[in-house]
Amino acid sequence: MSQPTKSKHESGAVAREEDLSPILPDGSRRRILTGDRTTGKLHLGHYIGSLKNRVRLQESYDTFILLADVQALTTHYDRPEMIKPSVMDVALDYLAVGIDPQKSTIVVQSMVPSIAELTVFYGLLVPMASLLDNPTTKAEAEQLGIGKDDKSIPAVLKHPAYADLVAHVKSYYEERFSEIGDLPIHAYYDALTNYWKERYEFTAIPGPDGQPLDPSELDNHLLMDRFPVSIEMNPFEILNDVILLPHRIRDFRAYLMRSKRTTGLRQLSYGFLGYPVSQAADITFVGGHLVPVGPDQVPLIELCREVVHRFNAQYGQKDSEGNIIDPILVEPQALLGTTELLRGLDGSIKMGKSLGNAVYLSDSTEQVWNQLRGAVTDPQRIRKTDPGRPEVCNIFSWHKTFCGAHEPVINEAELGVASVDEVAENCRGAKWGCIDCKKNLHAKLEALLGPIRERRAYWEQRPDEVIDILKLGTRRANEEGQKTLARVKAAMHIDHFAL
Repeated sequence: MSQPTKSKHESGAVAREEDLSPILPDGSRRRILTGDRTTGKLHLGHYIGSLKNRVRLQESYDTFILLADVQALTTHYDRPEMIKPSVMDVALDYLAVGIDPQKSTIVVQSMVPSIAELTVFYGLLVPMASLLDNPTTKAEAEQLGIGKDDKSIPAVLKHPAYADLVAHVKSYYEERFSEIGDLPIHAYYDALTNYWKERYEFTAIPGPDGQPLDPSELDNHLLMDRFPVSIEMNPFEILNDVILLPHRIRDFRAYLMRSKRTTGLRQLSYGFLGYPVSQAADITFVGGHLVPVGPDQVPLIELCREVVHRFNAQYGQKDSEGNIIDPILVEPQALLGTTELLRGLDGSIKMGKSLGNAVYLSDSTEQVWNQLRGAVTDPQRIRKTDPGRPEVCNIFSWHKTFCGAHEPVINEAELGVASVDEVAENCRGAKWGCIDCKKNLHAKLEALLGPIRERRAYWEQRPDEVIDILKLGTRRANEEGQKTLARVKAAMHIDHFAL
């Protein structure tokens, strides 16, 4: 009889209250591993999602913060010139928000060879299925999609009638199923072709002239036998049945998503597909006990725990009953935050430079206002005299996040701005317009960002000191990493001799 599936908390992947004590039984401090990919300056989404919490955690835990430049290359390998300045930018943002190098160890990932070596060893233990089933990998594969290479457009799509028909199918599915995304027209040609081949064991799709599109010599009589449709034989009607028949619509949509994911996976680099294995090395090289993450990243921690468990079970010392009594690697846990996600200024879930919807920690007063001024508010509030709906307004959600209750530096009374309750009242009662609301938010953000800018400016004038901080942190990380690597190599019997 199969055992019931354990929840993330029951499995131990998510830290419980009893797992959070900063002091371990041996008297040492519990260790935290966290970090960011160095793909550019950090924004308020990073501050709310992780940076603010790190400043608090460093007071109690032995904190390692990784400047993940190698991980940045998994998606920015074609823009390596941006990595080095990004390392410095992210380091400056850390120092600006209050990360204290006396309390936190800041590490440059690419300068710790033990991480790369551990990645190789761990890769020997991870089944491909674990990587392919990882939600993060699946999401990226679907985002890459299919048919991105315009050089592969089939000649048949140059025929106007056929191109129009496939475009009609494309329009139908993309309007109704947002998860499909915007795929080029030849992606639909490929999907339609393969769909019919797979569904009807048919070797070709009829072209606009009724003839097969590939070299196969098939006539309309054979086509009629192959396609179980009750309409008069017409190649366009055959193609159209995927937008007319409900069960075919469901089938084709599912097929399209499978094709998109499968081809997307084929486009993923080896480095990206193995990202979870590399992340396991990032966490375990210093014996990280806790990893602050959001709920969507718990699967990555679960995979890391799987790697650790496999390694310890394979190479760790066991008692007579097979229980591990001397684990080689520390099994980490996810430390879930309580902060809600900060949406972009356009209302979208993601926030970033490419989307133009972020406020960066290093933005000037003018830049912050320019971003706020164009931010999305209540779409139904057209005129200043229209009553607003703060519960659906994204700017109001920012007011709730950046207020005195959560940020001590924001004192509404001293700033002469509205409290959260007053903002809601002024909005619902049409006592002010959206610009007034944004000006109030701007004042609150300035109270928060002003000191951060000042600290950033201080460190910007001292680049050599920043480099020294990174050197010192990376040196300590290398010492810890070499200890872990030595244990791993000894357990795997590949500690041959010193050079």
